Amino acid sequence: MQFRHEARQALARAKALLAQGDDHALRYAALELRLTLEAGVYDRLHDYRRDVPPSVYEVWPPPKVLRLLLEVDPDADQPSTVRITRRGGGGDTPASVTFSETPIDRFMLKGNYDALGSYLHMPTLKQITKDGGPDFAKLRKRCEALVALLDPMVTPLKQTFIGGRFSHCGCTRCGADMRKRVPPGVTGELAAVCQGCEAPYRLFVGDDDPDRWSAVKYGAPCHHEGCAGEHGIFPDELKQGHRWTCDQCGGDNAIDLVILAVSDPAKGDDGAGDR
Repeated sequence: MQFRHEARQALARAKALLAQGDDHALRYAALELRLTLEAGVYDRLHDYRRDVPPSVYEVWPPPKVLRLLLEVDPDADQPSTVRITRRGGGGDTPASVTFSETPIDRFMLKGNYDALGSYLHMPTLKQITKDGGPDFAKLRKRCEALVALLDPMVTPLKQTFIGGRFSHCGCTRCGADMRKRVPPGVTGELAAVCQGCEAPYRLFVGDDDPDRWSAVKYGAPCHHEGCAGEHGIFPDELKQGHRWTCDQCGGDNAIDLVILAVSDPAKGDDGAGDR
């Protein structure tokens, strides 16, 4: 789906509804503006599709989606400008070209998304008694102000530039190429997740040393007699029936979860219990 196109279409419908001057059409204008916000956030999510795990695509509320994006890149909702300048040359060719992008930011989303949604439901008896029903003048003011903010964000052609330093590594489980954005000036340990199979990793970033990736695994010893081999198990593999082949002896192993009776000295229980 072309989310930027959907955002433009929703914004155009909102403008047309506001132009009617009918209070009853304001609810539909509010709905279209919410759709504009949603499409704008999902469009930004698509820009970061190589930086977020597949599970993020299952997240629906736009504020939550944006929070997840900001964990990946704290500047994901900030305006950006890129200028490309051609050295030398002459004639009528411009010396430089400037591209700008202004995404929907956290403050715009927080200040408007839920506020618009409150008009899309029938007010409760308490709200009618206290406020006398929806304040359409207030809603119109909010909608018109939001249209003015969204217009320069979704109407221009998409010009997205995502910069940064990235560290790469191949996943030891599925083979996918993993990449992790490394914030400027940051050293130490960073958490990373494979986009292909969601296996967890640790990325160690040093000042001068090369980046080092380490899979988050638990050691599982081989249970075949006389074998001292150990296999690394990812956290999501610690479940009933998971099988693996020992690299050292070639024997098969499996996880078998059981429940055992235990004794509690404080209760004077010897663990036998009733049979």
